[in-house]
Amino acid sequence: MNTVTVDSALQQSLGLLNGLTEIRDARGRVIGYFSPATADTAAAAYAQAAAHIDPAEMKRRKDSGASGLTTAEVLEHLKSGTSRSPESVTS
Repeated sequence: MNTVTVDSALQQSLGLLNGLTEIRDARGRVIGYFSPATADTAAAAYAQAAAHIDPAEMKRRKDSGASGLTTAEVLEHLKSGTSRSPESVTS
């Protein structure tokens, strides 16, 4: 992720925003988006992510003894463009 440090004037302007906002240049072209970081939005994002995690499934996968793939192996599979499962690519 890239980081941009803003001056106090821009910080004050951005501080007035309460949701996802388009950032446009003087010509009206979209140059990016800004989403303010607040405790409420961070908590909501965490709760949404946590709702998709099943502890029982995590335990089942850990206990299965199956080996996973390295990041390099997954990237290699994605670059290959094949529809075969990554397991069959590395086996």
